[in-house]
Amino acid sequence: MFKELSRIENVYNTATRKIEEDDLIAIVLDKAPKEYQAVLTSEQQIRGADLKLIDLNNAMNQHWRQN
Repeated sequence: MFKELSRIENVYNTATRKIEEDDLIAIVLDKAPKEYQAVLTSEQQIRGADLKLIDLNNAMNQHWRQN
């Protein structure tokens, strides 16, 4: 999922326009498989306004490794 987001960013981003990280976070929260929703929601609640895309990536990777 994160590789695909990176690919989209590379195609879309130019010197005059950039996809905002908040928009990418919203996509991850909306499109992530159901099995990750609880961990993503937890990460979102813990970090609040400081939530970064890398936080979601790390949480999903950790969840995957544990299962």
